[in-house]
Amino acid sequence: MRKLAITAIAALSLVLLSAAPALATGEGGNQNQDLHGTLNVWCTPDKDTAVDINGALTVPNGTNGSVSLMLFGSNGSGWSSTSESLVVHLVKGQTSYGFQFGAKLDSNHFTSYKVLLGGTSSRVINRDECGFRVPEAPSSALLMIGALPVVGLVGMRVAGIRMPLPHWTRIA
Repeated sequence: MRKLAITAIAALSLVLLSAAPALATGEGGNQNQDLHGTLNVWCTPDKDTAVDINGALTVPNGTNGSVSLMLFGSNGSGWSSTSESLVVHLVKGQTSYGFQFGAKLDSNHFTSYKVLLGGTSSRVINRDECGFRVPEAPSSALLMIGALPVVGLVGMRVAGIRMPLPHWTRIA
């Protein structure tokens, strides 16, 4: 009987701990003041030297209102505004929103970009990620590493080491 009571108390406390965040969010007040969203960003080349910054904003469920996304660029000396901003209208129940910057973002002016949402910032996107510089092929020494398993199997065959074959049985 004592084990049953301890088990019931432990189960009840686990249920309360798992439900506590949902019960603590309440319905009143403006929740956008403490928005803790995450920004996932990537870039694609547009034409010539222009880039498009694409991304996804993920917010907690139940968030509503409007938020402003700002795009910043850097040329290595510090971050400055690109004068590009977007207003995203958040709807209660939707947690993911797509966005895109880059009508004509000139990548020759900035070498890195990031998106800011209040106190939250995205990762830094380097201009090379946008496809302006093609990475080099791997070294030929690295390609030789792929031949090691073949050399090992041939060496086992020459040495006379036999690997047992699996027994295939058919179940009817």
